[in-house]
Amino acid sequence: MLIDKHATLQCLGCIMKKPSLLEEYTLTQYDFEEEQFYAILFSCVYNLYNQGVEIIDTFAIDSFLSRYEKQYKIFNDNQGIDYCDDAIRLAELENFSYYLERLKKFSLLRYWDSCGVDIRNIYDQTIIDPSRQEQQAAKLDATSINDMILEEEDLLITKAKMLYGMDSSRRGQLAGKGMKELKERLKEEPEFGIPLQSPMMTTIARGARHKKVYLRSADSGGGKAIPNDTLIPTPFGKRRVGDIKIGDYLFDRKGEPTKVIGVYPQPKKKKIFEVTFSDGRIARCCDEHLWSYYNRWDSHTLHTSSLREIINKGIKRGKAYDFRVPVNEAVDYPEKQFSIPPYIMGLLLGDGSFRYNKTNKTLSYSSEDNYLPKKIGEIMNWKVKKNPSNNYSYYFEYSLDEQIKQGHENVWVEEVLKDFSGLWQKKSHEKYIPDIYLVGSIEQRRELLCGLLDTDGNVEKEKGRVTFSTTSPAMVEGFEELCHSLGIVVGIVKDKRTKYTTDVAYKVTIQTDPENKLTLFKLPKHINKIKDYFEKTKGKAIHKNKFISIVDIRETDEYVDMTCFTVDNDEHLFLMNDFIVTHNTRTSIADICNFSIPYFYDTDKKEWIYTGCEEPSLFISTELEEDEVQTIIMAYVSGVPENKILDGDYEGDEEERVDKAIEYIATYPLYIEIINDFGIEDISNIIKTYKREKGCHYFVFDYIHMSAKLIAEVASMSKGMKLREDQTLFLFMDTLKNLAMKLDIFILTMTQLNGTYKDSQIKDETMLRGAKSLADRIDLGEISLRPTSAELECVKKLMHNMYGVPIPNLVRHIYKVRRGKLTKIRLWQYADLSTGRTKDLFITDNYYNLIETEVAVAQIEKVIEEHSESLDDIQITDDEQQEATSTLLGSMPFDF
Repeated sequence: MLIDKHATLQCLGCIMKKPSLLEEYTLTQYDFEEEQFYAILFSCVYNLYNQGVEIIDTFAIDSFLSRYEKQYKIFNDNQGIDYCDDAIRLAELENFSYYLERLKKFSLLRYWDSCGVDIRNIYDQTIIDPSRQEQQAAKLDATSINDMILEEEDLLITKAKMLYGMDSSRRGQLAGKGMKELKERLKEEPEFGIPLQSPMMTTIARGARHKKVYLRSADSGGGKAIPNDTLIPTPFGKRRVGDIKIGDYLFDRKGEPTKVIGVYPQPKKKKIFEVTFSDGRIARCCDEHLWSYYNRWDSHTLHTSSLREIINKGIKRGKAYDFRVPVNEAVDYPEKQFSIPPYIMGLLLGDGSFRYNKTNKTLSYSSEDNYLPKKIGEIMNWKVKKNPSNNYSYYFEYSLDEQIKQGHENVWVEEVLKDFSGLWQKKSHEKYIPDIYLVGSIEQRRELLCGLLDTDGNVEKEKGRVTFSTTSPAMVEGFEELCHSLGIVVGIVKDKRTKYTTDVAYKVTIQTDPENKLTLFKLPKHINKIKDYFEKTKGKAIHKNKFISIVDIRETDEYVDMTCFTVDNDEHLFLMNDFIVTHNTRTSIADICNFSIPYFYDTDKKEWIYTGCEEPSLFISTELEEDEVQTIIMAYVSGVPENKILDGDYEGDEEERVDKAIEYIATYPLYIEIINDFGIEDISNIIKTYKREKGCHYFVFDYIHMSAKLIAEVASMSKGMKLREDQTLFLFMDTLKNLAMKLDIFILTMTQLNGTYKDSQIKDETMLRGAKSLADRIDLGEISLRPTSAELECVKKLMHNMYGVPIPNLVRHIYKVRRGKLTKIRLWQYADLSTGRTKDLFITDNYYNLIETEVAVAQIEKVIEEHSESLDDIQITDDEQQEATSTLLGSMPFDF
């Protein structure tokens, strides 16, 4: 087995003893992957440290792993508690670097072994002679990791080149060598790749060319801005949006911690819109904020739209609301230690009296019978006493030992609430739930809810509805947050009558599934009511508590600083204030279909068209699921809108066209690869594998962004030195460009834009999110956006003579074309997003000057000079210029 168990124990013990070593040195799960137990233990310590736990002892590790059944079993099967105790006790912090290097050496050996490298010259596992084992260990100790790598590289590479290489003596060549042959070859076969979907883009980009990388950027994911002063739930309590950093944790829709992998403060203040939901919750965001929702008529498909798109569609048809946001599941806060158990705190907040004076400090409790007082006595180890002057009042006595310790018999308010002095002397309408109880574990919060409902809750006999009543506004606010954190929808009604002390009472209605109602109580009378209701309705009672509808959107006049987040989960959803679920290619999929599938249905000619392209190609997605990619491909090839395919609602020959499209798609070499968390090595290996095994030469990667694995991988590569986001993304793009050159392939990839693009008239590489340096390694750069109202006003003036030309809904800002004749231009298109198809309309420069077919040759030459990167770099003849211009403008679909 390729593992040094002593070095492993020492490294694990040291990082438990001093977790900050994880910042000083590079340790990853791969260093412990030889045995599941070690990998689980390291991951636990790593996660606890990243969650801000300062003391990582055996108790903390056991508590963390107890939430994960499979991992906890492995931990216990390996006597994990004893192992952790030994590791901490035996850890030698002063020798950590030695043990870490030894651990890394075995990680390297395992890696080489997995690659098929013969490592016996360094470490031979078959040696059983003790003296030889000792010699081998001494040699391994004396050899540094760098020396090991250099030695192996010499054996694998240098020697191989010497023995088998054909050009090992090559040392460069004269610049003129082979130039004539190159010139003649380009006359016969000009550098021009296979067509993209758009004829205009094909002409501008010279097709999809081998050894080239094209970058397409868009506004996807740019609309998740939330006001910086908004408080949102995190595993460590509420935090301001403006204070959250990369590496912090929020909650996903399932209530589990999700890591923040991107934080994007907006460059300008944004207008606040207030979104009101059917249960009364209100979210504040900008109109570009993305919301994931179910339609009223479709409770199975999760859609995503910006708030502006929702406003334009209208939130209501008739009396029904169309947009239903999913309700979160219970959020998973860490377990807390409480001086008062949560259930008892709930009971005391409900019917306990926190009033006292100098002559009577005793805690009293009101109840119509002794059931709940007895419960309190059992759990707290108190003796229950009934107040002789009041049939509904009880008080409690300490046990004999506790009486000696306290110096008196009765339980006092001040002693019970010693950690919560803010509740002393509070009347019913002033009570509140202490904040710490609202961030206890799921089970602790459920216990608190039971205590509150057993006292101030009720079950309506006829309707089976569960309600909670209070006269305290602070209590109703805390109760609402408690329910929301457990994934429970509530509705609040104010009852304004003078019979109440404060002239107002609050009635909270709890909406949850019938089977969950029995878990809300421990008091028999309430449980029996629910059972009776179930019997009466024969189990047919249901509650629609899986989502809340958007019932109002109000535009305010307030502009504030806002921030966007990207989170590391498959849905890219996170919980914002009040536990509301919020949201972080089609043209690229269309392009790759164009590469691989030689048939598509022409909806104008109403016939199948043969294009001739059937190149093996791969689409790599980091966000979409396989079936999501498949329906987009079906829609593009068949010309049938995707929503009809999703709904199974076809008209005329549409289903027949989709069936035919599926036949074609299944026949030709288009592949899909889905990878959610990825690093540079993952993408490189996928591309190499498909090139080698499937013969793929065309790749689309959707899309370049920061991921948890990429961050860890780059940190490892840089020996723990933290690189900025722009440096990390540049390394990624550099890798893609080198792969394209080395493997002789074409790569199209995507990235998102930063917040500055809306304020700039010229869209170029400075708009790229994360790193404008990405453009340094690409061969074509474009930014695809919906045209703004101002842009449309400008081009409408150009279109007054273009009869039958639709208003463009997509503009592609082309800011770089390496070795191209036109750049810094705008291609205006009409895009049918339901099928992914686009139609070329016309081309302008960045200042809305139309490039017309009627221009003279001299003017054409001038346009080419203005829009090329450098005319000197292109070096073409007058005839070539004229031919290129006529080819470009002659392929325009409309006569201007």
